[in-house]
Amino acid sequence: MGTDIHLHIEYRSNKYDKYRLFASDFQINRDYALFGALAGLGTEKEPLIPPRGLPKDISNELRYQPFIPVTQVTKKKLGFLPANIVCLDELDEPYYQGSRRLEMDGKVIFVSDPDKHTSSWLTLTEIYACLDYHELKIESCVYNLRLLLDLMDGIKSTLGPEPRIVFWFDS
Repeated sequence: MGTDIHLHIEYRSNKYDKYRLFASDFQINRDYALFGALAGLGTEKEPLIPPRGLPKDISNELRYQPFIPVTQVTKKKLGFLPANIVCLDELDEPYYQGSRRLEMDGKVIFVSDPDKHTSSWLTLTEIYACLDYHELKIESCVYNLRLLLDLMDGIKSTLGPEPRIVFWFDS
């Protein structure tokens, strides 16, 4: 097993004031030099821009992606353990200790997925700056990074203000 990146592209056009999702789960092959440049993972050199967490103005489509829904029913009452849902009594287990919890009306409705970590976001300009700071040549990075940068350049030239990536890792 290794570390993988979950990367999404958002844009804010001249027409919309809020960020909108352009592409979800854009596939980037495992590249630890790239992960180091983007977020400081697996490298001794500090990242140019330390991980910032999720953006406060994240698109509605991505808002809950790094979270798992919580059912208000216990495992015992439910009688089985559903996939991709956390039962209320599981929140006390060590696996979920330290996880971020989102509440509504005093009830936990989402818990951050403990396997997803080091979330952040970078604009197109910041991505280029991070690569340069870590002396990573685009040509030496995985091919789908080049596709990502080309796509983001196209978004910038056709849709308006600079697009950004929102990402996190899992191990």
